[in-house]
This record gives sequence, structure tokens and C-alpha cells, in this order.
Amino acid sequence: MSEQTKYRTAPTPSSSEDLAVLQRIYGIMDIDYVNIVRIEHVNKALERWPLLAECRQLAERRDSSIW
Repeated sequence: MSEQTKYRTAPTPSSSEDLAVLQRIYGIMDIDYVNIVRIEHVNKALERWPLLAECRQLAERRDSSIW
């Protein structure tokens, strides 16, 4: 069996295993994985709906002028 075939058929680690490895390597104790996924969904929605993105920008400007 060639090396290339061996790697292609090897199972891929689950995302929970990936997070466990990152925790061991970098000492990350608390990763908010759900929020990362949520942010990706919001960004995709903003790309699909330009008016929504514009409303968000207006709200951010309004909020920044208050503080």
C-alpha cells in the first residue's frame, strides 16, 4: 500500500478531537465553538441579503456614536 493511499483512507478526526488537541497545544481551556459557527452563518446571511448588511452597518454607526 502506498503512503498516499494510506493517508487517503485514514479516518479524519472529529471536531471535538480537533478542539482537544488545540487545548493541549495552546492551553486553551474554553473555546466558544457555537459562536464561531453562528458568526459564519450571520456573515453568509449578510452576503445574501445586502439590505440586511446595510441595516447592520447603520446600527453599528448609531451604536458607536452613542458611546
